[in-house]
Amino acid sequence: MTAPKKTDPLSPAEVEAAADCFFELFDVVLSRAPEGTTIEDALKLCESIFAYAHKRRAVAKEEGVTAPFGFNKKEEA
Repeated sequence: MTAPKKTDPLSPAEVEAAADCFFELFDVVLSRAPEGTTIEDALKLCESIFAYAHKRRAVAKEEGVTAPFGFNKKEEA
C-alpha cells in the first residue's frame, strides 16, 4: 500500500486520532476559560493559546542551545 497523497480523503482512523488530540487540548482551554464562554469564543482562544504555546516552545528550544559548535564557532584571532 502506498502512502496517501495530500488530496486523498482522510480515513476514519485519521479523523478519530485528530479529534482525540484536538478535544483533549480544547477541553483544557474550555475548562480554564471564564464561565459562560461560548464554543466560538473558546475556539478563538484556542487559536491564540496554541500560537503562544508554539512560540514558547521555540523560545525554550532556542535557549537550550548553549553555544555554537563545529564550523559555527568563531575563530579567535
